[in-house]
Amino acid sequence: MEQRFCYKDQRINIGDILMFIVMFMLNIGLFFASLVMGLKGELDYVAKLTILVLVIIFNGPIIAYFILKLSTMIKFKRKINRFKADGKKFRAKIIDEKLGKPLMESEIQTIYTYYPVVKFFDSETQKEITLTSNYPMCASYEKALSLNSVTIYVMDEDFLIFDFAEIGDKEYSLERRTSNGRAIADVTEKIYKIKQIAYEVGMLISCLILLGIQVLKYFLIG
Repeated sequence: MEQRFCYKDQRINIGDILMFIVMFMLNIGLFFASLVMGLKGELDYVAKLTILVLVIIFNGPIIAYFILKLSTMIKFKRKINRFKADGKKFRAKIIDEKLGKPLMESEIQTIYTYYPVVKFFDSETQKEITLTSNYPMCASYEKALSLNSVTIYVMDEDFLIFDFAEIGDKEYSLERRTSNGRAIADVTEKIYKIKQIAYEVGMLISCLILLGIQVLKYFLIG
């Protein structure tokens, strides 16, 4: 899953997409359950009511989540417009970032959010200023950007980032600009691929074991 350099509340992100996938899979499961019960002639009033209740239980929280997400995106869009209208514009450099809460967690990989740290020179005060963002980004700037130079709008020691150089190919990222960074990135990718293969093999073995148990039970009962 490609990580985009955007604010968590700015648009739909990987975590939101996973929520949608969960919602889709639950509904598919309920649909097939009702279809099988209908073919068997077991879909009576009680069964229909049970399925309806399950649909509400499964979909209610997820629908509420997406309504809240839409509201958050609208509020953040207004914040962006306010910063552009009333904030002071500077050219800055991202010099560091602070690790935030996970955006997505799984057995294979955990994707975190990041709070960029920027440095810029204020000609009015004749001082170099360093600020840490109050809003989490969906990706590390070292992985997602080819340059650390950005445009920021500042209001009351708060800022938003604009006009950044997002990569089209990970080979041009800041992380891979140095031989040391490239080596670390390559090792990380290899570890991720090994974990992914191990997880998929483990799932396959588990499925085969469960299938074997079911076959053995069938012959023993027969």
